[in-house]
Amino acid sequence: MDESGRAQAGCVGAFPAAGDSDDPVIRDATDADAAAVIALIDLCFSAYPGCVMDLPGLDSDLPQVASHFARKGGRRDGHTAA
Repeated sequence: MDESGRAQAGCVGAFPAAGDSDDPVIRDATDADAAAVIALIDLCFSAYPGCVMDLPGLDSDLPQVASHFARKGGRRDGHTAA
């Protein structure tokens, strides 16, 4: 990300595949993934003029992505919450 918090083009290196395989690994996000999740979503938003991230508002769930969804009954630690 640059000084304004926007993702920079070519930030694909921030999202490496795990292991020796070229296949991507899909796993539940953790709160430690917040910067990468924000950068990825911001990169997508940047393709649309006027579409911006609102971290203090609408997108406030992203800095603690796993904790936020766990509080809403979503997944945490690979298990579906009851």
